[in-house]
Amino acid sequence: MKQLVVFFGGIGDTILFAPSVKLLSKQGEITFVGYPERAMLLREVGWVREVYSPEQVDFESIFDIPSDRLRGFLAKFTKAYFFIREAEKILKTARESGIEEIVTLPGIPPSDWDLHASEYYLSALELKQDEEFLLPIESKFKHNWCEKAT
Repeated sequence: MKQLVVFFGGIGDTILFAPSVKLLSKQGEITFVGYPERAMLLREVGWVREVYSPEQVDFESIFDIPSDRLRGFLAKFTKAYFFIREAEKILKTARESGIEEIVTLPGIPPSDWDLHASEYYLSALELKQDEEFLLPIESKFKHNWCEKAT
């Protein structure tokens, strides 16, 4: 299954969303539309195959008259997750582009959410994390922070 995830959160939100992306990646290949400098983290650990900026796919046209480029891009996917508030126009365009399953959710937890934000994304997607989550990133730098000065 080819999945599309559209998420425009900040770096902190992207990290909180990472456990959900990891679980979604087990269901099929993920293409991500968002801010590349944030989403590349998810690609780097292998949970996202491709990352596009909104400009690369004409995403902003989804709110007016969807461009041919956007329609062609959306037509590649069988399932899409849109983390965005204005969902009516998105739903219509995604359906017209042939996406079979569409999930639209606000990009951030509601104001009355009292659990951890990462739990919001898991809950909203009806996912269950069955192990402790660790972001598998190795440092490219050697740190001597723990060494005592002599």
